[in-house]
This record gives sequence, C-alpha cells and structure tokens, in this order.
Amino acid sequence: MNKYKEFNEKIKNKKYNEAYECGKDLLDTCYDNSEFIKNFVSCSIFINKKKSTLRKINKIIKEKEVKPILNKLAAGLAYHLKDEEENRRHTFIMAKKYPLWRKKEYKNAKIKVVVLYAATSGAYRYRPHAKDFLFGGNCNLSNFIASDINVYRVWADDFEVAKKSIESLGTIDVIYNSITEPEKCRAALESADRICDYFEKKGLYIINKPKNVFLTERSLQQKQFGEKNHIWYPKNIKLFNIRRNSDEEIKKAIAENNLSYPIIVRLAGYSAGNYMHLVEKENSYNFSDFDSIISESNPKDIYLIEYVDVSFKNKNKETLYPKYRAILMGDKLYPVHLRIAKEYAVFHSNSKACMDENPWIIELDKRYCSKPTDVIDRKLWKAIEKMLKETGLDYVGIDFSIAKDINGKEKVVVFETSAGMRCWLDRIDTYVHVRIAWEKIVRRFCRLLCDTSGVATWDFHLPRKMK
Repeated sequence: MNKYKEFNEKIKNKKYNEAYECGKDLLDTCYDNSEFIKNFVSCSIFINKKKSTLRKINKIIKEKEVKPILNKLAAGLAYHLKDEEENRRHTFIMAKKYPLWRKKEYKNAKIKVVVLYAATSGAYRYRPHAKDFLFGGNCNLSNFIASDINVYRVWADDFEVAKKSIESLGTIDVIYNSITEPEKCRAALESADRICDYFEKKGLYIINKPKNVFLTERSLQQKQFGEKNHIWYPKNIKLFNIRRNSDEEIKKAIAENNLSYPIIVRLAGYSAGNYMHLVEKENSYNFSDFDSIISESNPKDIYLIEYVDVSFKNKNKETLYPKYRAILMGDKLYPVHLRIAKEYAVFHSNSKACMDENPWIIELDKRYCSKPTDVIDRKLWKAIEKMLKETGLDYVGIDFSIAKDINGKEKVVVFETSAGMRCWLDRIDTYVHVRIAWEKIVRRFCRLLCDTSGVATWDFHLPRKMK
C-alpha cells in the first residue's frame, strides 16, 4: 500500500495518531492537495498537534509558492490556538492574493452586486469534522440572494487590491457592505469605508455604509439612544486597550464608576456569549478566559454593562428569561423570533429545550412573528422601528425585552443592536414560523437590491438548501 493510500485508510478508520505520523512524511510533496492537507490539519486538531503543524505549514508557505488553502488552514490552526495575530496575518495575505474569493453568476443576470467582507477579524475558523471554514465579523445575508442576481464576494481588507478587483468586474449596480463588527473588524471596515466612498462618488448605492456600522458600537449606541422615549439602553462603561491583568482593571473601573452589582462584563467584539460574565457580587469573578487572549500586542476593549432583570415566573415558579429579535430591512421593521430560556443569556442552544417543554411559549412566538403588536405594545414597537431607522443602516437587527422602569413605565430594554444578525432561512433546526419570518426579510432585501439598481422586481427564487 502506498503512503497516500495508507494515510486515507487511517483517516477513514479514525486512527488519527497513526494518520498524523503517516501524513508528516507526505506533507512536503502533498501540501498542494486540498483533500490531503485538510485531513492532515483535522488530524492535528483532533490529537492536539496544532502548534507543530502550524510551524510545518508556515515553513512551506515561506519556502514555496502555495495555494490559498495553506493560508486558510494556517489561519484556522491559529484560531484553535487562540492566536488572533497569526490568524489575521494569514487571512490578510489570503485577502491580498485572492480578493475576489467567490462569485455566483447567471447568463441573463438582472443585477450585479458586490458584497464586501472582512477576512482579518481574527476569527477565521477551520472546522475539522466538517472540513470547512467559518469567519466572524460578517453577515451571512448575501448567501440568500435570489437567482438571476450576480453576486461577487470581495475581501475588503486591502483598499487598493479590493478596488482594482471590483473595477475589473465592469459595470456594477450596487455594493452591500456585509462587515458588521466595528471593534473586531476595525481595519477592514475602515478599508471598506474608503472603497464605498470611492464607488458612491461614481453613482453606486451602498447598502449598510461602513460609516454607520461604526456607530453600532455599544458605547456610542447608548449615548445616541439612552434617553429616547420608550427605550431603556443599559448604561455601559468601556475600558480601552486592556493588555494584561483584566481582573484588576475591571475591579478598579467598577469602583471608580460607582457601578452596582449585578453587572455584565464582556470583551468587545465577541458574540454568542463568548467572553461574557454576569458578576453578581464583588470579588465573585474570574476573567482568566479574557487573559488567555489579551496581550501587549493584542489588546482588547472591555465593556461593563448595567444588568437589567427582565425575568418572569412561569406557572411552575421557574424563572424564565425572554429575548425578542427584530430586523429593520429597508424602511420596515420585521419580527424574527422570541426565545425564552432558563438562563439570563438566551441563545438558540439553551432556549429550544425550554420552549419545547412549554408549548405556550411557541404559540406566543408564532403570534409575535405573525403580528408583533399583538404581543408588544404598539408604541414600543414603533419606538424600536424609529430607533433602528436612526442608525442610517438598511439592514440592522435588535435583541430586546420589555421591562418596567423604577416609575412602573414599560420600556424596550435593548440587549444589542447589530448589522450582523445572521439569517436563519436555511436552518432546519429552527421553527417553521421563524423561517417564514426570515423569508419575508430576504425577499425585502432582494427588492431593495432592485430598487437601488433601478430594476423592476420579479418573482424571486430563493436558495432552499437546508442544514
């Protein structure tokens, strides 16, 4: 049996230690074989050989002319090692070499759209089981653009390279900036801002201007909307450029700003509950996870956020926490879902079991998705719509709940506003009524592409691949 066949057999039989040893001998000759190199990197992650594998790949990249898959996998390994600097270094090389990284074209296309992405978020991730890549800091909405619309995805990280790549496409109708994280993707968003300014002067419409995405930063949003009628935007303190000893810096800031417990502490630029803590009393915290990625060369901003209790008791006296989501698409606010969990930080992963146990919550979710003002006071719904319109963004989402202030007045408690709330049209593990809600938003997005391109709408055919 030759070495390559032996390697594949060991991968198939999940003998990863043996496969790794076999693969080391093949690396110098098979590094440009995508299937091999993905399997080899997956092995290294499974058996914790990430550092040595990254060194080997870096050596090959330095010495040879390589395909982009090597930089992508090097970035993916750096992600698993929590090395954001190395992750960014490789993704920036990739973005410069191959700025137009994906395109979808139709023979009789009615519209040509450029979608701007950030490669250098520090979160370019390789999934070893699926053998694919995910990257943070960008919205996935463009994945659902209808047929007969040409879509060109461009890394925006290098201004000159991205500009030339877009110009090489000839006539373009509209640009959609899908970069959404003002803190995690600042450099790429600044480059995208220059790109958008350049093409806007040539008459192109820009969906989600980077300038307005920058303003979704939590500290700026609180200043803009904290005093709005019907809106309760929790107070927050932002600590800038923390390089070490986050425990001490946080403790000092809490004392200096007279903050009361409980309080939410989180690293800026991270979502899905990553690097986030609810601190209930003094000295009851441990931020070692923060310090695992903070360094002199990789400083981080930290938020201290007022905790607002929005919980309620169900008939079994259990404490439940609700979180609504809505999306402003164009000039209209759409309901997306209501999630309720038994923990203060509510996500799909911890809410579905709770909701499946309580069918009345699912019925309430259906009512919200069908007619939100049957569930939420109309004046509060209008206040949300007004607030999101003032962001200046074409597509922006909000996670929120409803609570009474100290005067007994119902208000919208804002957990987060973001241009990066991911579309769930293709998620088979969510409820049908939620997918229907997302379909309305995606169709409105396609109409916006038509409106901004001066093209009449048609009966849009949307992607239907479920996962």
